[in-house]
Amino acid sequence: MVIQDANDLSSTYEGTWRFKYSGTWATDGKNGWLPEYQVNETPMTAAQLAALNSGITTQKVLSIDLIADKADISAIPTSADYVAFIPNSFDNAKDAVTIGTRKNGSYVGKDSFTVGMYNVAIGQGSFAVGQEVSATYQYGSSYVIGTLSKAAGDSSFALGWNAYANDNMSFVWNSDDFNDYSSKGIRTFCVNPKDGLSGFYIGEQSLGQIIGGVETLINAL
Repeated sequence: MVIQDANDLSSTYEGTWRFKYSGTWATDGKNGWLPEYQVNETPMTAAQLAALNSGITTQKVLSIDLIADKADISAIPTSADYVAFIPNSFDNAKDAVTIGTRKNGSYVGKDSFTVGMYNVAIGQGSFAVGQEVSATYQYGSSYVIGTLSKAAGDSSFALGWNAYANDNMSFVWNSDDFNDYSSKGIRTFCVNPKDGLSGFYIGEQSLGQIIGGVETLINAL
């Protein structure tokens, strides 16, 4: 590139080098253009660059942009698996407890509590323990323990595998790890033993045995 006049004062490139202008055109002319760095050249290895870039996320940049306190910035989690805070969620996260990881990109409920991997706890005081479980009621508390389960209703409770407490004040327990099981309405208590009545025990006998015994007595009359 040929520097011809003052219109070329903006930073420009020559080959693979970045040039930056230093001085004044009247005094230094084209000699004021000095090489700053070579494009795409770095002493870091490809693996080091990849590791550096992986730690920079849009959510973390937004979080830092919203925070003025240096102590708060230093408290932002750096784990790639940890929750990537969305705007206005960071203050809540300071009051929440996370042992393990939250689902990347999920909102952090104030005073919420999670233990396990990739969990979600959105509502204030919500509780999520297990793996990939979600307490998603936004305006109050919901509770979930297990794997791949969700408590979406107000004051709802989901327990076990693929259990879905979708209704307010519902309780759902599912032990069938191959089939989903959902609440049946508001204020319902729903249980789904994998083996049906024979999987539901009262004392030392299954409900199937108890009902079978009652049927035997009735038939004997």
